[in-house]
Amino acid sequence: MPTLKDTLLKQDKRPHVITDCVQLIDDEVASKRGLAGMAVKAAYAMVKKVKPGIVREAVDHMLDEFV
Repeated sequence: MPTLKDTLLKQDKRPHVITDCVQLIDDEVASKRGLAGMAVKAAYAMVKKVKPGIVREAVDHMLDEFV
């Protein structure tokens, strides 16, 4: 029986796991409130604008360690 790690990191599942993680990060940033939340949202938006796809690349790069 394959482990959860083996299942999540399979080539056919990995893109879906990455997409879900990116969505989770986007949702978490969007849920921030107040002045600190505004700063986090602005910084996150700026980083995504300067280098589109950076969040997806970072998640892909770190996924093996996270799992």
